[in-house]
Amino acid sequence: MKKMKKTVAFYEVRDENDQPMAGEDWQRHLQDLLRRQHIEGVASVRHAIEGLRHYGQAYAHESELSLVIARERDEPPSSLDEASGEIIDESTQVNRPWVEIGVASFVAGTNIFGYVLGGMSAPRAGAVAQWINVDGRMFGEPVSVRPYTSEALVNFLQDGSSEARMVSVQLDAGQIYGEQVEGAGLFSATQQIGRELDLGPEVDVEVILRIRGRSDGATETTRRTLADLGRGLLGRRVRGAQAEVVDFDPDSLMEREMVDLVKHRMATKEDVSVMDAEGEGRQVRIPSAINAISRAASRLQISG
Repeated sequence: MKKMKKTVAFYEVRDENDQPMAGEDWQRHLQDLLRRQHIEGVASVRHAIEGLRHYGQAYAHESELSLVIARERDEPPSSLDEASGEIIDESTQVNRPWVEIGVASFVAGTNIFGYVLGGMSAPRAGAVAQWINVDGRMFGEPVSVRPYTSEALVNFLQDGSSEARMVSVQLDAGQIYGEQVEGAGLFSATQQIGRELDLGPEVDVEVILRIRGRSDGATETTRRTLADLGRGLLGRRVRGAQAEVVDFDPDSLMEREMVDLVKHRMATKEDVSVMDAEGEGRQVRIPSAINAISRAASRLQISG
């Protein structure tokens, strides 16, 4: 059995306005989904998202259910049997649509889930919210998904009263020319600069906003604006991002703190078993991805 390092990244399901929700019983929601799959068939869990057919399916492993999002594609390696609704986690067979998968496993008592991409073309974590919203039956109200970050990081930039003297972001070519991120502050501004310059894939674009001289030489509004820009980068898929947070409270233990906005994103690498599709983009095995999420949650101490 071949193995490879795969990223296990953690995300949080929130309401449609990106606000936290009380912890849901996702095992119950997935049980309902599994029951529907058996009674109504695969067509009931198939929905068009951005012009492509996506399948959301409950997957049982070691007495727990996870959510597998499968997106139809033109090439191997995984396939889906539309008669039974089974995702074929092996070399594909004829008369079955090729799909790329993403595997989501929820942390009990929370709205946090670990996510593993089955392959390079797999649906990203945002597809979880897209599928739930289009489906409208697994969860009764619209939701959004955002990367889950550590409480320590959120505490630096949590309530709009934080101040910073520097914020920076660095994007590589894939992030510059990827999907446009509207309303994302410094991210979208940096993305626009990179697209306008069109320097090629070997050049990254870095934008740094820094107060000249002493931190108290700038207005409080300026420092808060810089902190807001840093908060807007939390959890974004960027090559690098930092914020230098300052605190002028005489009783504070922190006068100045450099926060790595990428490092604190809750993600880690785990070994995952993969299929060897004779040189094709190798797809992870679903049980192995679920086990990797469980190990990662334990290592990062993510719990309800």
